[in-house]
Amino acid sequence: MKYNLDDLLKENMDIQETPSQELKDRILYQEKERLTMGNKYFKYVPKVAAAALAVVLATGGIAYAGTRLWDYYVAKSFGVEKNADLQKELNEKGFAQQPQVTAEAKRKKVSVTDKDITVTIQQTLADEHSAYVCYKVKYGDQYKAVDQDAVKHPDYRITLQEGIGTGIAIPQTEFQMDSGIPLDYSGGVKKVIDDHTVLYEYFIATRMEDNLQEGIMKMSLSPFEKYSTKADLSLEATSPEVIAADGKWDLSWDLSVGTEKRVYHLDRTLTLGKDKVVIKDLTISPLSAEVTMQNPDGVSLSEIGAVVRDTGDDEVEVDAKGNQKIIRYVGAGVIEEELKKGEMLVGMNDFQLCLKGKDFKGAGGMGSESSHYIYKQFDKVLDMEKVTGIRVAGKYIDLKSASFDTMK
Repeated sequence: MKYNLDDLLKENMDIQETPSQELKDRILYQEKERLTMGNKYFKYVPKVAAAALAVVLATGGIAYAGTRLWDYYVAKSFGVEKNADLQKELNEKGFAQQPQVTAEAKRKKVSVTDKDITVTIQQTLADEHSAYVCYKVKYGDQYKAVDQDAVKHPDYRITLQEGIGTGIAIPQTEFQMDSGIPLDYSGGVKKVIDDHTVLYEYFIATRMEDNLQEGIMKMSLSPFEKYSTKADLSLEATSPEVIAADGKWDLSWDLSVGTEKRVYHLDRTLTLGKDKVVIKDLTISPLSAEVTMQNPDGVSLSEIGAVVRDTGDDEVEVDAKGNQKIIRYVGAGVIEEELKKGEMLVGMNDFQLCLKGKDFKGAGGMGSESSHYIYKQFDKVLDMEKVTGIRVAGKYIDLKSASFDTMK
């Protein structure tokens, strides 16, 4: 017997409207996972699948054979959409979470509706130094939250600064932990699902060496502002359209924080021009990395950098030992105009993890640094088993034989 997907979803969700493109995207994603898993969980039956997948609308997540997988768009952007086992592992270890209200925690609010605008937490990721929050906003039919030109915008990720003038409503969003620990955060539009549904994402980091611990995360949204795609932002007179000016959206949930990490004790001295730097420890988790170091001569680490050979497309010439082609050492504060064509500046804060000969392209989240500490949050999931080295200011350190401790 053949089944019509739209009809099955309507039957299981008890709705009359056509299922959204978001739901259909997630179903296609789930079907791909089913084909890769074979019969590991259960024999596929269309009606059962439709019923299970319909839970997406109620929970904001994906339910499949008793295994909660990630939000489809988060999984895709973090590079694990084809790796259900890794998704499950990070869920079980506390790094990944799709918050839900339980009977024991009714005072938590993971979805709030006001002024016919519903805000729902879709997915969180967190370790001891950083967090990531993706939330969905469903606007009522009376709101024009997304200009038609913006629906076709090719870039999923639009920061708050870049998002102004793109014709997409953006709320001012604030985060706070009940512990009161200071947080820095930045984010904006992640994905326009349709002209009334938008996903937003925020990268959050603790300041310097403060640890993020499990507790209640609070998120508050203020009225939404939308600048026209045709707005000339060079003019101070440009004003945004304010949507639901007196609305209030306060959400809270128990933030799950993964604590497993791998600590490499390196104590490796690097000679960088006339300066020497001791790389003490490298600590990595699936979501971030931090390096502790010291300079015996007392020179500020921010003043140490190297000019390397740029071969184009952010690729740098590397020798057989993994070292970048260093042209000269300079103060890391050198201005770009001092660089010649084909040159790129890398400072101490530009450390690069290497995965089996390839550079890890995932350090796009928040970061912090001090005189002896550098931290980077990832926007891709790091498979710790694949880390083979680290490059600091152009110098490569092989980790294949380095000792490490796994801490949980």
